[in-house]
Amino acid sequence: MQNLKIHIDLVPKTCWFSNVRSQVSSSDWDWLRKEAYKAANHKCEVCGAKGRLEAHEIWHYDDKKLIQKLHSITAVCKPCHELYHLGFASLQGKLPQAIRRLSKVNSWTIEMTKEYVDIVFEVWMERSRKNWTLDLQFLDDCDIKYELIAKNDRLDFAEKKLKSIK
Repeated sequence: MQNLKIHIDLVPKTCWFSNVRSQVSSSDWDWLRKEAYKAANHKCEVCGAKGRLEAHEIWHYDDKKLIQKLHSITAVCKPCHELYHLGFASLQGKLPQAIRRLSKVNSWTIEMTKEYVDIVFEVWMERSRKNWTLDLQFLDDCDIKYELIAKNDRLDFAEKKLKSIK
């Protein structure tokens, strides 16, 4: 499956809710997201839509060293942003709509898209069995201060946040 307009790496369960937005000041988050919008020419970086944008963190995973590295922050429209959060879409009963959109965005058949989503969830399950170290060098490079949640506290933090949503 080549020529992806969107590549989905679901955040491992052990890292849920330990996102950049929760670890930096609101003014720094505003600066980061506005920089992403500006860099994208105020268009969704996935589908090219104009209008209201949201910021999404792109993470890269080193599966050998167990490092989850913040790679960038991207500007996306709400429908494309939901694609990055397929697990949450599934919890909300929106997975069929997300699969249709992902199929359209990547110019795939529904069958190809379902195969891809199955692989994404398999990778997520495997990664969720491990305790990751966060690499936030991206924020350091932007000279942004942050409060890092300790590796051993992230799973407890994620479970409490998830319960508060339900």
